[in-house]
Amino acid sequence: MRRYGLLKHWLSLALGTVVLAWVLKPWVASASALLAGMLVAILLGLRGTSIRMPGIAVSLSQALAGVAIASTMHVDGLATVVQYGWAIGLAAVATLAGALATGFALMRLTSLPGTTAPWGCLPGAAAAMGSLASQNRGDGVVVSIMQYLRVAMVLGSGSLIAHWLSTPASAAMPAAAPAVAWADAAVGAPAAAALAGAGTWLAIRMRISAGTLLVPLVLGAAWMFADVAPLHVPGLGLDLAFMIIGWSIGLQFRRPIIKPLLLSLPSIFCAVLALMAICGIVAWLLTLLIPINGVTAYLATSPGGLDSVAALGLGAGADMNFVTAMQTVRLFSVILFGPALVKFLCERYVR
Repeated sequence: MRRYGLLKHWLSLALGTVVLAWVLKPWVASASALLAGMLVAILLGLRGTSIRMPGIAVSLSQALAGVAIASTMHVDGLATVVQYGWAIGLAAVATLAGALATGFALMRLTSLPGTTAPWGCLPGAAAAMGSLASQNRGDGVVVSIMQYLRVAMVLGSGSLIAHWLSTPASAAMPAAAPAVAWADAAVGAPAAAALAGAGTWLAIRMRISAGTLLVPLVLGAAWMFADVAPLHVPGLGLDLAFMIIGWSIGLQFRRPIIKPLLLSLPSIFCAVLALMAICGIVAWLLTLLIPINGVTAYLATSPGGLDSVAALGLGAGADMNFVTAMQTVRLFSVILFGPALVKFLCERYVR
């Protein structure tokens, strides 16, 4: 009976996602699979389902997303990233500073326990922040809620904002992998699968933070820059990967979190909106400082995860070289400096 119930839930998850993705497709383009998967999974999770996404499936899906990002990269774009590396660094610092300021303001002005707010506002490494907060006088459950709700809100609103920012000029840019001949696809598709598999193995073996996305991305970029052959990620395979990533986000919302979610929702909602506003201001400043379009700047600074940003950017005419560089720099800045800064500031200013 239990097995039948689990099968029913899996079928509901799959069918519901496919239908909703079809409905959302005209509005959010390539992000429809991820957004639909997340929304359906949230609904099932809050209704009490016990299904969970296998870790290896999520890792391989992130790897395929990384290879898909790499397939859009080109040498000219890399030169642009190097030329404006100073802007990427400044934007990463500004985003991290804004997140810390938001977290500490929230800690002072709300009733969130201990150091919960600063940990919950760090824009990256969502899976790790809950445990770090628990070890440092914070509520790990609330921090996890803040992190995944931020990703959900950014993905939901970002789909519409990216669609709105897309212009005929930006849509003409190489947003996704270019069309490839059948002979090239015969090489590019197996190569993409092999790089995704090898990258996943390396990332897990070497225990690299966020490595299941970043390692395949680096391997794929090296392949593209070597100009061996175009990488080709079939659309159906990429949609499935984004669905699985969406499911992994949505299924974090379970019945036990409903009470703490409702109690802290106003504070969390304000914090996420403040962080999104800060990132939006940074994106606007980037468009004034360097020659990039609005959708590229928005996605580059967006406080969502790189995998979800990829789903938005691949169909929105964004320069994925710049978006990937900015998101990666910020991710590493959060991982390397965020926890240390939160601990230092909390020890200095929190009694």
